[in-house]
Amino acid sequence: MPGPRKTDYTHKILEYTQINATFLKKLWGPEGDALRTKLIDTTDQNELRSLLLANNIPVDPGVRILIVDILNAKANGFNAGAASVDFYALVLPPSPRRSPAEPDAKKLYDEMQTWFTAHYHAVNDSYGM
Repeated sequence: MPGPRKTDYTHKILEYTQINATFLKKLWGPEGDALRTKLIDTTDQNELRSLLLANNIPVDPGVRILIVDILNAKANGFNAGAASVDFYALVLPPSPRRSPAEPDAKKLYDEMQTWFTAHYHAVNDSYGM
């Protein structure tokens, strides 16, 4: 049945957690705005697939990609047609917004988000621990 695609990668959970952390650091770093814009503005599915693969995020051929940017409240406009095709939705989380005066605020937030992501995937992908 077509719909959201969920690939089983439980045997690579540590590897994908590291990939997610690296991608978030890029997304929240100085080049983050440019990366968000490029992901949203890319209109060709194959080009978008290549861009994601360059960031170590593989998407199977034939699976439509939907990008949703929470920070800017935008989507790439692809109508995934959930009732008739497989699709992958990549949600770009907003950048951390803490006071720059707080010591190590960005580093602490990155670390917290990485642990939260690891916990979520461990619980979700293994159906509880």
